[in-house]
Amino acid sequence: MMKGLRNIAQLGLGPKNGKVNSLEVVSDAALVHENGVIVWAGPHEALPESLTSKVHHWDSAEGQAVLPGFVESHTHIMYAGSRAHEFGMRCAGATYEEIAASGGGIRYTARQVAESSEQELVEAALPRALEQLRYGVTTLEIKSGYGLSTDNELKMLRSIQALKKLTPQRVIGTFLGAHTVPDSHKGRTDAYVYLVVQEMLPLVASEKLAVFCDVFCESGAFSPEQARRILLAAQELGLASKVHAEQLSRSGGVQVGVEIGALSVDHCEYVSDEDIKCLASSGKTVATLLPGATLFLGMEQWAPGRRLASAGVPVALSTDCNPGSSNTLNIQLMANLGCTQMGLSVEESLAGITSVAATALGLGNRTGALTPGMSADLCVLRSPRIEDVVYSFGGNGVAKVMAQGAWVA
Repeated sequence: MMKGLRNIAQLGLGPKNGKVNSLEVVSDAALVHENGVIVWAGPHEALPESLTSKVHHWDSAEGQAVLPGFVESHTHIMYAGSRAHEFGMRCAGATYEEIAASGGGIRYTARQVAESSEQELVEAALPRALEQLRYGVTTLEIKSGYGLSTDNELKMLRSIQALKKLTPQRVIGTFLGAHTVPDSHKGRTDAYVYLVVQEMLPLVASEKLAVFCDVFCESGAFSPEQARRILLAAQELGLASKVHAEQLSRSGGVQVGVEIGALSVDHCEYVSDEDIKCLASSGKTVATLLPGATLFLGMEQWAPGRRLASAGVPVALSTDCNPGSSNTLNIQLMANLGCTQMGLSVEESLAGITSVAATALGLGNRTGALTPGMSADLCVLRSPRIEDVVYSFGGNGVAKVMAQGAWVA
């Protein structure tokens, strides 16, 4: 059945003339969808009468703005326990590295995950996913990475698959077995890499538990050579690549990511001019910036969003929601930080949580824009102006959410 949405003050269609990091906006708009797919979108006055006659039901945006459903391309919302005590330690002066060295950080959450059942993990993650839905997130990537053993990594990935059945969002699983080196392999990083490559990855692939493989390429985690080995092995098994790159130092992760054709390199606080040129020439790899982590950790160096965008690099934004370094579910706040701290324009930031983020997940032809053939994933805002969802930071500027043609929040 064909349905429509009209009385839209401003409508964000998608990339302007196909240009990356852009958003075409039309006023006094309408859109038509059928079977969860956009059939037509644009100025209401241009809506063909032949199409209008086929619309069985019209909804009203009540004079508010409408944007594509937001795309979360980097999260860690599948976890157990809390690390609020570490927040207190950090506020008292402890560094992220000092907390990790004392048994905290990723390893602490890994112990909580090991003690949790699959059902308990799903029950913990579902409220987070649904809160993100209310913030307008219709596509949600979730990583493993708090298992750090074959059994527990598989448990996390199976939990992500189970979550798919409980939320109307499009959920994408990512295998991050190489998040850090577990206590069981302390001082034996190469042996852990061998375990990831020879045991974990074949099982992940055989059960079709993930779309992507990700690696934390950083001093104290995995070297560029180790990251390359893991990601190439994953590609041979059919998993696409992502890289945690240049977060705490210039690690070489960007260069590895571009070399092997990763869909995204994520964090990028310490990218160099050479890295930016490399990304700009790749024609494929998205720079996914995670300002929530920079803010929460009190880092002095923000990812250079303006320099990246000006160089023509596709720039996505995401929450990096996790219990240790970015405890937020508010993707709208990330768009604000993209503007206020990283130098992006409003349109660039909104593209960063819609079309470019979809590209970072290999979904650029399915979601992230409101053009014919795309999924009917959208947000009705609480304002007639699209910029208000970025301008009014910290709250929720979304009133209603549609996912694949159905009102879900």
